[in-house]
Amino acid sequence: MGDVAVAFKIMLKSQDVNINSVKNEIISKLHPKEINIQDLAFGIKVIKALFIIPDSSGINELEDKIKDIEGVGEVETESLTLI
Repeated sequence: MGDVAVAFKIMLKSQDVNINSVKNEIISKLHPKEINIQDLAFGIKVIKALFIIPDSSGINELEDKIKDIEGVGEVETESLTLI
């Protein structure tokens, strides 16, 4: 078994949520390989995060951990690649 690279687009519950606080909490709790804030449209920002996880662990558990972070609204898997 190998590792999996999974990229998520993370949207906030509302634009009143401090996106930098959410980003920092994701970094401290989940240790992504890469993470950045991007403009979506009309002033809306999203967090893009890339994780490298063991193939055996599955992405649902990681997605649930992201959703449990205060301020996170929706989590969308953008790509999934075996490495």
